Amino acid sequence: MIRPATPEDAAALTEIYNYYIENTCVTFETEPLSREQMRRRIEEISAEGPYFVHESGGRADGYCYAHRLGQRAAYEGSMELSLYLAPSGTGKGIGSELMGKMIEECRTRGYRALFCLVTDDNEASKALCSRFGFERVGCLKAAGMKFGRLLDLGYYELLL
Repeated sequence: MIRPATPEDAAALTEIYNYYIENTCVTFETEPLSREQMRRRIEEISAEGPYFVHESGGRADGYCYAHRLGQRAAYEGSMELSLYLAPSGTGKGIGSELMGKMIEECRTRGYRALFCLVTDDNEASKALCSRFGFERVGCLKAAGMKFGRLLDLGYYELLL
């Protein structure tokens, strides 16, 4: 089931996101978040754009949100999409469900473009973007450093 995120989801979403911070290069964050930090992010992001949670058996196993690509007025209508799944939720179609719901919601809200920033070695996210019609429109070489590795960041775009 997909539903809007609420601040009460902070504990579950913190657990999901901290896994990626501590174990992967999927996010460039390096310090785990507290539940309070996640709660504030949920409130701030959902105040300006769509934020969804996928729930199975009463437990959040994935989430997806879109926020403005940049803060300048000209960015209005261009949104950056982020999607994270619990490790136990991968390979079950949850990412596709969330992505489909997010694209539909962004079209309904009249946004003009969605962007995903994907670490170059994140094959699962690149495949998901491709399945939904995102095009790779650029690459930021050596954009980040995590776990002693220089990381390229691919830019993927879907015009709505």
